[in-house]
Amino acid sequence: MKKTAIGKDAYYHIAWSPVHKYDKYSATRIVPDLAGIFCLLGKEGDRFRYLIFYSCWRDGCRVGLKKFLDQDMSKHIEIVRQLDFNNLYFRFTVIEESLKDMQDIMYWLVQTYSPEFNNAEGIQDSKRYASIYLKETEIEGDSIIERL
Repeated sequence: MKKTAIGKDAYYHIAWSPVHKYDKYSATRIVPDLAGIFCLLGKEGDRFRYLIFYSCWRDGCRVGLKKFLDQDMSKHIEIVRQLDFNNLYFRFTVIEESLKDMQDIMYWLVQTYSPEFNNAEGIQDSKRYASIYLKETEIEGDSIIERL
């Protein structure tokens, strides 16, 4: 994640992982144990539908994804029960710098994509900036990005 603040505006740049079909065993190998945001997607034809964005600060994305989807551990069991695990995909982005930056990015993502299970009214930005802008890129295949 890269951030530039100009005046009262924040410009963020995040790099998403490639989209992966969800399988609880392979997900634990793919997803890093770093703070960030994961996105759950459903596939409709050749397009993806945004289901939820979920931020993981303390636990990291690996543990956060596992806790979110585990029916015995999840605090969001009403959402998990509605998911079609045969048609579930995910991607993630690492955001380690600041919890408030993660809050701003989550706000932008939910306001922009209106995922099915996020409550847009329940998510607020950090109130540090007048405007928030986000550029998204996707990591291709097994590419490694040192820093944006």
